[in-house]
Amino acid sequence: MKRVTRFLSAALVFGAGIALQAAVHPVSAVRPDNGSVFVLGADGTVLAVNLSLNSGSVAGRFSTQTQGIVTDMAYGAIGGQPMLFIGSSFSTGHAVVGRVQEFTTAGRLVNTWSTSHVVAGLTFDPARQTVYFTSGDTPEVYAIFPDSKAAPHFVAEVTGSTRLGALAIDSAGQRLYIGDQSQGAVYAMNLLNHAVSRIGTVGTPQALLLDGTARQLYVADSTRRQVVAFALTGAAAQAHAIAPPGSFPAPAALAWGDAQHLIVADQTAGNLSLVDLSTGRILYQLPLR
Repeated sequence: MKRVTRFLSAALVFGAGIALQAAVHPVSAVRPDNGSVFVLGADGTVLAVNLSLNSGSVAGRFSTQTQGIVTDMAYGAIGGQPMLFIGSSFSTGHAVVGRVQEFTTAGRLVNTWSTSHVVAGLTFDPARQTVYFTSGDTPEVYAIFPDSKAAPHFVAEVTGSTRLGALAIDSAGQRLYIGDQSQGAVYAMNLLNHAVSRIGTVGTPQALLLDGTARQLYVADSTRRQVVAFALTGAAAQAHAIAPPGSFPAPAALAWGDAQHLIVADQTAGNLSLVDLSTGRILYQLPLR
């Protein structure tokens, strides 16, 4: 793995006392190609983390100062500029307000879109420059166009689902992969005709990640405390474990180190693990502070 290149500008607040910071408990993680890993904490903090094969360090951070509960984050390049899209939701006492906010990687708020639904999972389609999100209170998927201030628009319903969550996208194949946190189901949705099929079932699909060929779908299962993979080609197969059950207390997010190394963010442990996919061995764990 090449040492990552920092996307963060000088405007990002670098913590002179990073070692003294309270632990960050991740809910999401994204990594652009050859870039820093961006980690979203449950408190709304975003960390930039540089990783190599044998070490890692927190390079910088900013606070989103987001109202309510943050749920997920997606990365996308808009007009050549790297952006982070962060989902959150809160209650006014009378209604739910969901938000998707667009930040630069230096922490500057660029745009905000609001919805009357809980914002659950997020993903970005680079081919169509579109942000997709799942509703956490209806079986529905919505889309946002970052170059427009238009409100989120309805895409399709995942019939038979209960509580949607994590999202991943095969941009070339125009297919969404969607987790149902109540049923443990993982679905595929064709974005051209909105046909939905069931890929398989786990305990709780907390995070989804496709490999570079869109032939394997990796799932962070927070109930069984493990990461599994589903083959997306050929005959349907049972998920196979990447590491032994119980390897991660609460796996909440997945990102790529490179084609052979998976990054697992654990919410309870407050760390990142670098996993060798050929052996299932955890090479090291980096505390997030």
